[in-house]
Amino acid sequence: MGAFAPFAVRDALIVAVVLTAWWLFYPVTVQPAFLADTLGLLLGLGAALVVYLLHEWGHLLAALASGGTAYPPARLKHPSLFSFDVERNDKRQFTLMSLGGFAVTAVAIYFFFFVLPGAPFEVRVARAGVALLASITLFVEVPLLLVGLLLPRIPSVVAVFRVAEDDLAPGSAPGTGTPGP
Repeated sequence: MGAFAPFAVRDALIVAVVLTAWWLFYPVTVQPAFLADTLGLLLGLGAALVVYLLHEWGHLLAALASGGTAYPPARLKHPSLFSFDVERNDKRQFTLMSLGGFAVTAVAIYFFFFVLPGAPFEVRVARAGVALLASITLFVEVPLLLVGLLLPRIPSVVAVFRVAEDDLAPGSAPGTGTPGP
């Protein structure tokens, strides 16, 4: 997990900024004005970003909890949080990794659609973002899980990026999923 620490800090900061912005700007967003709508749009998109990040962390934490091997990218700005080792992991680890992200998405759907009030614009934007992310999960990730369970091998697309020396974060040993020397 140590190799993922910089990503945990990065994502925790993003979550903190979005939550702080929701807390600070909520009084402004309930006013009927251009600034309120603009802030509501940004806050809703920020909430959708947080859900996306938590979804990816759900995948990663489930992969690691199942004993799976995953690698962090070399750069914090990389579009993926991790690459799942399709050669070293088995179908049980693949299934649990998949379900970890699905569980987070289910919680997000419940929270945004059944807990938060529906009237504020930022909540409606966040709901749209969560619905989009859930649709991607349903129409891309669920079929990928099913195909992966039916095929003799886990599809290589699950790896996200090819693990090479220049793809790994410092301290990650290729092929082991554990910190190097």
